[in-house]
Amino acid sequence: MKKIQNLSIAILTDIVVNGLTFKSSIDRHLSKEELEPVDKKAISSLVGTALRHYLSLNSSVNHFFNDVSQENKCALIILLCNKVFTKALDLDSAKEETVKLLKAEDVEFNESYFNDVIDSIEEKADLLPRNLKDGSPDALAFRYNTPNWLVKMWIKNFGLKTTYRLLHANCKSPLNIYRVNETRADIEEVLNNSDFERYEVEGFVSYNGKDQIRNTNEYRLRRILNSTPVFKYIFDKVDIDAMNSIAVYSDIAINQLLVEMLVRFGNRRQFEIMSGNGESFLKNKKILENFRFNNAHIYEAKVSSTITVLSNPVNVFFLFPDSSRFADIRTNPDFFIHFKRDSLDGLINGQKDALNEIAPFIENGGQLVYGVPTLNNKESKNLIQEFLIAHQEFVLVEEKQFFPFDPYNGSFYFALLKKVEKDD
Repeated sequence: MKKIQNLSIAILTDIVVNGLTFKSSIDRHLSKEELEPVDKKAISSLVGTALRHYLSLNSSVNHFFNDVSQENKCALIILLCNKVFTKALDLDSAKEETVKLLKAEDVEFNESYFNDVIDSIEEKADLLPRNLKDGSPDALAFRYNTPNWLVKMWIKNFGLKTTYRLLHANCKSPLNIYRVNETRADIEEVLNNSDFERYEVEGFVSYNGKDQIRNTNEYRLRRILNSTPVFKYIFDKVDIDAMNSIAVYSDIAINQLLVEMLVRFGNRRQFEIMSGNGESFLKNKKILENFRFNNAHIYEAKVSSTITVLSNPVNVFFLFPDSSRFADIRTNPDFFIHFKRDSLDGLINGQKDALNEIAPFIENGGQLVYGVPTLNNKESKNLIQEFLIAHQEFVLVEEKQFFPFDPYNGSFYFALLKKVEKDD
């Protein structure tokens, strides 16, 4: 138990103090240790839960133990998380180990005060600041582990009722739904396995089996693929046929777009992909190789270098610039540890530049598909409205904000624009 506690503290410290991601910190520490799977799971659960309740845990620790080092604050967060939420460690032993750490930092540490504080905290409500007004942005922020400024922004963008639903959905894991790969199987064949059920969006199934999905024949034989219905919806709206020229610019991995391309057109479709950074380039290149898109060409190129990649305008241009990526909140428990609010202006300026850069590379009558995996009007509908005012050769065909609580199972904004043909 002591090892679980100390490793959990070390992992959380690397995330909070040293800036490592949850995944990389887990891998870094647990790869060095000989641990039983159950212990690895306990550590991952303890740290993950601490991150999912970080605002309230950190607030309480700062209130009662503000003078201790950041490393020991992480130790206190792990202790309180175990007591209030996971209950995986023996409380008395965990308290004893924490006291040792605190006394090593300050030999005059008041153990009696420490015990009084820890004993007084029994449930999550005891972690929260006093005098929080129920239903206020501050109360919602602590309840759902979301920064106050973001709660306020979502209320302004989407209204209080939708914000409630959004915050609640972000606390849940994404649904286990998969795209049926119609090049290898039809949905009825997949449903022969009773662990799969027909999902409410056509072409998708949900998985309810006890085994890991990767161990199923359906997954190993690529009869089902990792994706969400968002991109099916988008492709249903975009007019694409066998003769259309297609280009993609993306600062993120585009697995879901390529899944939908594969299902609809097979892997012989020709198209061009530009990835704006080395990380997305390597990820997208690997996906292309895995799906055997032999006629697709990928380039590591900034959007400003589009002219060096495309010799002529294209009929369909998919644009996925970097964004705040609020869609990752559900899957990354450390999302708000690393996200910087002051990065938003730079991201929005980059999105504006990307739209302006690719506008000339869409042929008359062609289509521009803009998408960002986020929930922020400044990166979505407001940005598109500004673009349409500046580029009156484009018209808006459709736009849609997807939410994690709707059947499409994702936080994503998309806009379909058409370039109006000019008269001779």
